[in-house]
Amino acid sequence: MIVLVGTGHVFNLGNNVAEIITRIRPRYVGIELDEIRYRALLARAKSGHKQYGGPWIYSVLSRAQEKIAKKFGGMAGDEMLSSINAARDVGAEVILMDINAMDLISEYWCTVTLRKKVKVFLSAFIGIFTPKRRIEREIEKYTENPEGYIEEFERIDPELKHMLIDRRNTHMAGIIGKYAELGDFVAVMGDGHVSGVEKLLKDSGVSVISIRLKEILDGTWENKLRDVLTTSENKRSTVSVSYSFLATDDA
Repeated sequence: MIVLVGTGHVFNLGNNVAEIITRIRPRYVGIELDEIRYRALLARAKSGHKQYGGPWIYSVLSRAQEKIAKKFGGMAGDEMLSSINAARDVGAEVILMDINAMDLISEYWCTVTLRKKVKVFLSAFIGIFTPKRRIEREIEKYTENPEGYIEEFERIDPELKHMLIDRRNTHMAGIIGKYAELGDFVAVMGDGHVSGVEKLLKDSGVSVISIRLKEILDGTWENKLRDVLTTSENKRSTVSVSYSFLATDDA
């Protein structure tokens, strides 16, 4: 069973994500982190302080995300840390699914015009001072039509969308696909990646279940997960009974 869990990196959703992992008890938990961000997150958990590094624009974007997260009572990446801890609690292996984010941002920064650089910088700067209610309205707009929101993002900045969404979707789908036949896999990622990763996996013949950010925010994820676990358990029971029947020695 492959389950994609869509989150928002600035929301305090760690407990919800941890409960999903605890109830599924997968063999693998994939997280939308690369090795550098993974180690930085563990260091932050240990020291209580986040260290900003890498290209200056990466630091600016990280600080902006952190400021927004504080408005919602958490720290950016809390749901990934909760996923790591929950994976350890159930004995699951943690799989790092993402491309090196610093390299991606650096590559993008080297290819775009000065005008676009200024636009990205101003967007990050304005985001720091955006009122919480306005951010909530933007999230509501996204959760009502995620695909339409991503399409609008592509219209505004196709290069950035390809770099931050499409390339990472392909990479994460490839990672998940390698484990599809090895055991239950819960993949925790930003909700903006879920539709793309789900389509790539299904196109390659992998069965996928998705729990979206909207379902986590409105609480409907619990009923969905209950139905998923019931269906999965029934399938396993059927396979077990069939195997026992076929393996019976009539001699």
